[in-house]
Order: sequence, then structure tokens, then C-alpha cells
Amino acid sequence: MKKVTILITNYNYGVYLSRCIRSCLAQTMSKEEYDILVVDDKSNDCSREILSHWDGKYNIKVIYNDQNIGLGASCRIGVKNCETPYIVRVDADDYISEDFCKFLYVYASTNKSHAVACDYYKVDFDENMLNHQNHTNLTDNVAWGDSQASAVHAKSINKWKNTEDKDRINEVYKNNLSVNLLKRLNYVQ
Repeated sequence: MKKVTILITNYNYGVYLSRCIRSCLAQTMSKEEYDILVVDDKSNDCSREILSHWDGKYNIKVIYNDQNIGLGASCRIGVKNCETPYIVRVDADDYISEDFCKFLYVYASTNKSHAVACDYYKVDFDENMLNHQNHTNLTDNVAWGDSQASAVHAKSINKWKNTEDKDRINEVYKNNLSVNLLKRLNYVQ
């Protein structure tokens, strides 16, 4: 059964699109466990030509909007067409690490979360890292304020220690990048 849909929204990001899709196809999560859905918002650059190459191959489906309706409306169309319990949003100018889906899926499903967020890096055109963007930081209680974040963080730590979720957690521990992230977030020593 498919677990995750990677939802890519695109408008005139043809120059980045193939790199984005290749990074989505390079996930350590089995291809039988995830789909890729691209919603093109009536691009007028080379995007549609690039997408026609990918559409229907591997686990990729493309929806072409008849008119430009904007990011929010394109996301809604994508969400309505997802058939998996979890959806991860990626912009067409992003590229993701190979453990992106697996890590977010394991975290969300283990914690029975409705939504999760992750940090990201800003890079230049040559893919040199410019800076680290901290999307949310529960350990510093930035996400929702002291009391709410502390409660969520404490609950999350306890979930990771639950033996019922041990198999999923062990999958994360097989990858050094995931382990380093968990250490940085103070989930493990």
C-alpha cells in the first residue's frame, strides 16, 4: 500500500523541475510506498515539455491546469487527487534528501501527527549551501510558545521510546543522516 504522496506544485520552474523530480525518485523509501504528483499551474516556459517526459513513468502523475489559478488552488487540486494517508509538499525549485519521505513518514506515523515540518538549506545555482533555515524548532520552543511546544516535544520523545514503534524507528537508525538529525534535535544521545 502506498503511504506517501510527494505533491509538487509548479509554475514556470522548468529550469529546476527535472532536478526536483530526480531527487523525489531517489528516495530510500521503496517506490511501492510513495507516489509523485505534479500540478502544473499553466506554465508558459519549458515546464510542460519537461513534464510530458516524466508523466506516467515510474510513480509519477501530472495534472495540467487549464488556466493559471495560483499556488493555493493548485495545492488543493493536488491534495484532492492524492490517494495516500500522508502528503508531503515540495516546490518545483526544491530538491530533497534521499531520506526525506522516510524520515517524515516515520516521524508523522509514529507520533500520529496530522502535520510535520522540517528544516531546509538555501543553496545557490551551483548548489553551494548558503544557510540553514530552521522551519520549526521544538527544542527551542519556537514553534508555538513555551507551554504548547514543551508538551508536544515531551510527547514526541516518549513516542520514539515506545516499543510498539520500534521497527519503524530502527529503519531511521539505519541511516547516518537521520541519526545526526535526531541527535541535533535532542531526540537521541
